[in-house]
Amino acid sequence: MGAFDGKVALVTGAGPGIGRASALAFARQGARVGVCDINSPGGRETVDLIESAEKVLAVNVVGVWLCLKYEARVMLRQGSGAIVNTASLAGLIGFPNHVAYSTSKHAVIGITRTAALEYAQAGIRVNAVCPAFIHTPMVDSLIAAGGAAMSLERLAHMQPMGRIGTVEEVAEAVVWLCSESAAFITGIALPIDGGTTAR
Repeated sequence: MGAFDGKVALVTGAGPGIGRASALAFARQGARVGVCDINSPGGRETVDLIESAEKVLAVNVVGVWLCLKYEARVMLRQGSGAIVNTASLAGLIGFPNHVAYSTSKHAVIGITRTAALEYAQAGIRVNAVCPAFIHTPMVDSLIAAGGAAMSLERLAHMQPMGRIGTVEEVAEAVVWLCSESAAFITGIALPIDGGTTAR
């Protein structure tokens, strides 16, 4: 819910600079945004950024919430269960130039903690994993988009362990959180980050 839900914002000069930032800010607050600029390519790029941000939030926030809602119904009937949501290191710390993604992952942690409290006495545990850079197709795409300034080696050096994680390492943490070994753990956002949040 945003301060401008149900309202329309008409932003002129919305292709670059302040106009673009204003259009994105209105969109984050729930407004329907009219993007106007004589710079057609710049205006189209602003529209694409808004649409991409609304898609990220729909998938990462609404998708997680809907899955949890229907998973919990089944688990309530059986009297037990474990849910592990995928958040991100970007849900624990800031992630410059990726406001929609970071916002969505902070929201996943909020959903996780709230659901953990709501279902704690129903035998349902709800946790989240917060991976840093893990070698996935999404990270490969991030590197490709970053050009010469971005590489696996650069990402590896950003983490104290000097490497990026593997999908198997994240999967092992998910399995552990679902196991009886983690029976007294609920509501956590577990960093899987090679020590990044220890700084």
